[in-house]
Amino acid sequence: MLLDLVSLRVSQINGCGFCLDMQTKELRAKGVSEQVPYLLSLRREVPSLYSSREKAALAWAEVLTKLGEHGVLDDVFDTARGLKTRQVRPSAMRRFATICASASITCPVRR
Repeated sequence: MLLDLVSLRVSQINGCGFCLDMQTKELRAKGVSEQVPYLLSLRREVPSLYSSREKAALAWAEVLTKLGEHGVLDDVFDTARGLKTRQVRPSAMRRFATICASASITCPVRR
């Protein structure tokens, strides 16, 4: 579910309606509460809804999606260090790259 949340958040930032629809339906089909995808962009307002691991991964995804001239802020990088497991970081980075590339291709091609 962690990578699904990351994908959904990146799609929110990129404004890909097709991706948002698809990913929200996938999360709901997996039995995730309606609140989780609906409140994702406001997760700081409802901190009890997301685990510390989810919050760290989402913060990392947000920073990388909006990467500017200053790069990754130290506090976000330090929080993301908690994701340094052999499975999560590489998988999250691949998923992040895939969803950003997909959004770059599908968003401009309005269906």
